[in-house]
Amino acid sequence: MDLRILWTNAASRQLEEVFDYYKTTATLAVARKLVKGIVNKTRILSSNPGVGQKELL
Repeated sequence: MDLRILWTNAASRQLEEVFDYYKTTATLAVARKLVKGIVNKTRILSSNPGVGQKELL
């Protein structure tokens, strides 16, 4: 069972800021690849919520 990932407005803005930064300091291709990688990792977590490091809150 996949869990649903919800992006907050703040997280979406930060992802856009990351994209804009790398588009300016590197290249458009680098920015796209980086953001795509971040989004793909969230999809992996959605499908496999038990993977990754566990933190005590």
